[in-house]
Amino acid sequence: MIESLGTKVKGTFDISVQRGSGELEIISEDAENILLNSFFDLWLQATVPSTTHNISIYVGTGTEAPHVAQTTLGNFVSSAGANVTQPAGTHDAGTNIFTLKSIYVAEWATGSVLGNLTELGLSFGNLPNGEVHTRALIKDVGGNPTTLTLTATDKLIITYTLTFYLNLAPTSQVLNVNGTDHTFEINPMIYRYISLSTILGTPPSRCHAMYTAAKPVLASGIPSGAGGVGQVSRISDPINKVIKQKFTVPTGTGNYTNGLNLISFTDFSHSSFTANGPWFVWIDPPIPKTADQEFDIELSYPMARA
Repeated sequence: MIESLGTKVKGTFDISVQRGSGELEIISEDAENILLNSFFDLWLQATVPSTTHNISIYVGTGTEAPHVAQTTLGNFVSSAGANVTQPAGTHDAGTNIFTLKSIYVAEWATGSVLGNLTELGLSFGNLPNGEVHTRALIKDVGGNPTTLTLTATDKLIITYTLTFYLNLAPTSQVLNVNGTDHTFEINPMIYRYISLSTILGTPPSRCHAMYTAAKPVLASGIPSGAGGVGQVSRISDPINKVIKQKFTVPTGTGNYTNGLNLISFTDFSHSSFTANGPWFVWIDPPIPKTADQEFDIELSYPMARA
């Protein structure tokens, strides 16, 4: 098995209130919260929405300190649907970190939520009974837990941001195949093809095996070459928050005269051997494969809290 490039994620929130006087009061800015275990369970199931559908922000009056095993707010009071924006990602050439954000903004109608509030959370799927996938106590601009009081003339606005950090630095390991050592290098994602659906949705469903004389470079396309489209089986590891995928190039898929040295992974539905997958594996030296042989490769995709 080859350990692929990892992803880290964190959540932050901003809270403001449009008071009846016309004043916009800033309650919280860039306050951090906890991503609950249920968030990672959704990711393992590839069911975290990456679009605008069925995403809400919940508020309540619970005061218990957040911890990862929680599944609900302490005392649910109200919810509002969130509009989602997903700015283009940014790549830091110095650190080789690619950053993507998903921003969720929920606005309550004036006077629709009243009284004292102390907690909030993000919910994927408009779940009942205050079920959330992130949770935090409401904090003031200094980062201290506080009580937010709303009246009939106040409008509550909460902005929640998920930030994903993808490490694009190449990694490699040596594996012995049929008595010969081969270096398998996991190469950087071709970042112009990275999106929230790449991270949160179903991982690559195809592998494209081929031989090519030149190794692709960052942000370029995968070159054309003789090859075959592989099949995939998927195994989730809920304990370590890792998705494992086994890709198979079956028997009956042509002779590779020069061997296999490039495996591209993609969620594109077409069968082109020039697929621009989110990452690729470069193998040195190439691995021989004839039509009566099957080629298997297993990758793992870890995700952790930033």
